[in-house]
Amino acid sequence: MRTQILAALLLAVASAAHAQSYPPGWGDSTQLPTGTPWIPPAGIVVEKQIMPYNMFDEDDCKEEGAKSARPLIGHGGMVQICMVIRNTNPRGRGDEGIIDVIIPAGLIVISERSSDQHGILLVKQVVQVRPGQKVQLPMSLICMNSSKDHTSLESRYRLGPITDHPEARKLIAFLADKRVPVNNAAGSSGVGRIQRGKPIDQLTYDTMASELERDL
Repeated sequence: MRTQILAALLLAVASAAHAQSYPPGWGDSTQLPTGTPWIPPAGIVVEKQIMPYNMFDEDDCKEEGAKSARPLIGHGGMVQICMVIRNTNPRGRGDEGIIDVIIPAGLIVISERSSDQHGILLVKQVVQVRPGQKVQLPMSLICMNSSKDHTSLESRYRLGPITDHPEARKLIAFLADKRVPVNNAAGSSGVGRIQRGKPIDQLTYDTMASELERDL
């Protein structure tokens, strides 16, 4: 009986240690990701609910009156979303009132379903939004939870924080001075280590650099 109790205690301790090895929001963690809120520029509104993007539907994530959707932005992930941004300022003359919206590196979108992956943007994006314009941005983000499901038509997301994870911030800094082709997933190997609660080692950085060079 004592042996069984000891075994059960050891299993409970091991399970707790395993659960605690994942940073909040990453890997198999059930907690929400941590970080600082993204505050868009004055006059810019980002819709709270973020819908999935279906790249096989040419009418999905398409702005009113446009012939086609905007080109996919982001860097190679399994979390594909349509982010909607509006400029609420009244229309001006010429270029008056146009706002350059910087979507920051490290921005996270949080899945509303526990079975779906959260997504993270590793390289900042800049989009111009005219006064009164509603912009729909198809985006591809790198997943933070490889054991969970990728984006489906039933997925729903909301804006999360800009990550404060030290290893993620190092990865973002590493990519910031490099040319990262659209839909290149070089950063996913670094994110994979973060998911497992491990630091990104030099070998992983070297591998990512090689992948970027080959894709240029």
